[in-house]
Amino acid sequence: MLLEAPLVRTRAPFSYQSIAPRAELLGRLGMTMSEIVWQLGVIDKTVAKAIRWRPSWRRREGGAVPISLDTRQEGAGWCQR
Repeated sequence: MLLEAPLVRTRAPFSYQSIAPRAELLGRLGMTMSEIVWQLGVIDKTVAKAIRWRPSWRRREGGAVPISLDTRQEGAGWCQR
């Protein structure tokens, strides 16, 4: 008896997974979280989740993570953890 079954079922990625590479790039270019949200056309929670989902961003930046999702004081947009 021969059985056939798919080994992997694929589905569309979640929206935060889809925008993660672009959000990372925009953050590296120095954009604030508000600017990234506006540029990508998503809500702030989606961008925050995308950034948390991309551990490589935190590793390469030495642990730099955004400290605010909506405002940034002059020169205080990122903090080291």
